[in-house]
Amino acid sequence: MVSKKLLKSKAEAILYPEADFIDAELSLFYAEYSKTDHLLIHDDKLPRRRFAYIYYLVSSEWTNSDGGHLSLFDSELKLSKKILPKRNSLIVFEVCKNSYHQVEEVTGDKTRKSLTGWFMGDTNWMDEIVPTKKSKIECHWHGIAKTDLEVDMQSISEIFNPIYLDLNTQGQIQEQFLDDSEICLTDFLDADFYKKIEKELINTKWKKVGPLTSKNYYKSVENGEQIKKLMSVLNSQGFALLLSNWTGLSLHESSEDWKSRQKPQIRTEVAKFTSGNYTLLSDQNESKSRSALELFLNFGLDDDYDLEIHGGQTTYLVENEDEELLTVAHQNNTLNLVFRDEGCLRFKKYLNSNYRGNMYEIKCVYCEDL
Repeated sequence: MVSKKLLKSKAEAILYPEADFIDAELSLFYAEYSKTDHLLIHDDKLPRRRFAYIYYLVSSEWTNSDGGHLSLFDSELKLSKKILPKRNSLIVFEVCKNSYHQVEEVTGDKTRKSLTGWFMGDTNWMDEIVPTKKSKIECHWHGIAKTDLEVDMQSISEIFNPIYLDLNTQGQIQEQFLDDSEICLTDFLDADFYKKIEKELINTKWKKVGPLTSKNYYKSVENGEQIKKLMSVLNSQGFALLLSNWTGLSLHESSEDWKSRQKPQIRTEVAKFTSGNYTLLSDQNESKSRSALELFLNFGLDDDYDLEIHGGQTTYLVENEDEELLTVAHQNNTLNLVFRDEGCLRFKKYLNSNYRGNMYEIKCVYCEDL
């Protein structure tokens, strides 16, 4: 039987060679990770945590195909070591300024069982760390393009489902949006145009974005002609007028609450998510700094995609609260509009290994005025 006394005795000579370890505090808890469970990158850095440990209780037949590795990262968040769980083995590492690590997703049917916790002690070194100035988020806000409304509406009529251009439908959409602060518009794009976009996304060149402590997914390097056409429409006066009609927000000069010096802003992104991708809540999360209208339009999702099985959904919650306000269940060719109030945070949950394909996403954020 493993006990605190046994763990302390094994650690005494190695971890605290010059300290009186007899009365040292030890934290201990039991942890289980089943298939698709994981723990994303973190550093364990809290007062009095000197050394983290994991004592494995896994099956003696645990292999690489079962996953659940302990991954250790260097100060630049590059993978430095990957440790496979092994029955009756004890892993110990120091909690320090850059002790980044994570538990990789369990991909097999076995359960990753362990005793884990921290050997406690003096952590005065934390007081000596000079807080680093948080870098500003790369937001790339810009004004909505000054386009010709008549030309815009012609382009919109060619690629949007005409039902959403009907004035009566627009009124119904606004009524629902004002009640719920969100709405999803299915079959949003013309079917042929949707297929053209999807084909271009498959052939798009992508680059990975990070850091891992806040996000892990791909952004497009250069967009194809059909994607550029869609992005141009989403950044037009004609679409700003539609958004105003759908939501009641003041994004076009015809809006009832329009102010003379108002300058609505937009930021856009074409992204790809695959198994293992996510975004995290962060003190630097730009989505809490101002209220805004957020738009998501998805492509390429597998027919059997299910957020309960695969993850990858977009979730909203209030800062410092655990209860989820809203979950966006992404669907192909469905436009999701969400009004996010100031202080509300957004993140995309981890897309697990049950999902084998790609999730393409066009995201636009609109702000009435900065």
